[in-house]
Amino acid sequence: MLIRPRVLAPVLLLGATGPAWSGGPGSPGVAVPLYAINHRCTDSRFPRLAGPWAVGCGPGGRVDRALSLETGRLIELPLPLGSAGTGPAAVVGAGRRGGLFRLTQAGAMEVAEAPRIIERLTAPPATDGTHIGLLSSRGLQAFPATDQSHSIFDADPLGWQPIAMIWPWVAWVEDAGGGDADVWIRDMRERSSARPLANGTGRQDRVVAEGDWFAWIDLGDVVLWNPRTEATRRIETRTGFRSPPAPWDGEACWEVRGDGIDIECSDLPGIARPGHQGWPTRWARWMLYRDADVPMLYTAPDHTE
Repeated sequence: MLIRPRVLAPVLLLGATGPAWSGGPGSPGVAVPLYAINHRCTDSRFPRLAGPWAVGCGPGGRVDRALSLETGRLIELPLPLGSAGTGPAAVVGAGRRGGLFRLTQAGAMEVAEAPRIIERLTAPPATDGTHIGLLSSRGLQAFPATDQSHSIFDADPLGWQPIAMIWPWVAWVEDAGGGDADVWIRDMRERSSARPLANGTGRQDRVVAEGDWFAWIDLGDVVLWNPRTEATRRIETRTGFRSPPAPWDGEACWEVRGDGIDIECSDLPGIARPGHQGWPTRWARWMLYRDADVPMLYTAPDHTE
């Protein structure tokens, strides 16, 4: 069922340690705009959630700030990134000015031991906070963030779609030729473990991960898979024209086309308003999405936490 969520303006209090939420960033069942990250990003995947943080861009369109959903504190990333990967309370960027940053209330803390990512990548880098994943013309790399040397594994990745990680498993989108794509997976504990997770005629792509669940789009349907239990769930729908699904705890949200673009969810009320709403990402009780170009934070009712 799609609904029109109540939309309220958030109240921020300025304190000695920076801004703080007054009464939380929205009551259950309410969506509020996040004006602190209300700038269009060059990378269309942003703004997005990184655990309990909303990571977004400044006026230049580069990923350079993060807003705590727990306290309302806005912190700056020391080195603005044109593109980045996110994990729970972590951001990783490529280039000599990039690095791995942990997001804390004291600020963005660089992991000094993490290697600089200076090679040319075919997709944005990925992280789960303690590991880094890379795709390039040389293949796939995934390693603990503090490792200075690591192996390169064979892969023919489809451009721009980053690795998804639930360590020690990593998944990526393989170019199957002729416009087709498959989702592959590798257990990083075993050197010869790469196998197709979803393949066949057409496109299986947009693989993402959150918590213990991978999710991807299979010919327009949303598929969820838990590598620890091997539980699988398929949700029949028609999506995949822009953003990947947004999984959380075996559930998901995704884009659908109506008069504009709306959001449907398997466990939450959908988001249906005039115009376009899309690009959802989820963490715990929060869903971040965009209403036109305005980032909106929806807080789920208590029974979905």
